[in-house]
Amino acid sequence: GAISPENCTACGAGKYGLHAGAENVSSCLRCPKGTFSPDTAQIDETTCSPCRPGTYQPLPGQVSEQDCIECNAGRYSAQSAATNISSCLLCHKGSYSLSGASQCTTCSDHADTRGKIISFVGATSPQNCTPCLPGYMFSNETFCQECPAGFHSAEEQERSLGAGCIAC
Repeated sequence: GAISPENCTACGAGKYGLHAGAENVSSCLRCPKGTFSPDTAQIDETTCSPCRPGTYQPLPGQVSEQDCIECNAGRYSAQSAATNISSCLLCHKGSYSLSGASQCTTCSDHADTRGKIISFVGATSPQNCTPCLPGYMFSNETFCQECPAGFHSAEEQERSLGAGCIAC
């Protein structure tokens, strides 16, 4: 065994030992998938930090938060320490996300896209929020409703603010 502390070799970044003063670097264990550790000489798996929501990491032994892979735009993950791309779920109709998102954003969340819709899954930006067409009124974040007979839609700006149909 090691004769003095100077002869001990610390586990490197992305790894940890089961006890202080590991005599052999081969006894070091890699941080699990979905985690990372920039620090050396760690003695417990709990010192491995989880990848943040919106990211995942399928490989063990990672050394930096930059090693965590962002979910693509149009997808999100609320899960911390995710280990697989399958944790990145598609945004539902009526919402979008940029890359690395932990949740999707609805068009109604922002004043400049309020009253607009997204009629498909996996939208990637606020530019996917579109106003209702003439002859229709805003119903919810996923679709516009046709105006009934004898009614017409408001002007685009009013439709974007959620205005209903107007009697002819």
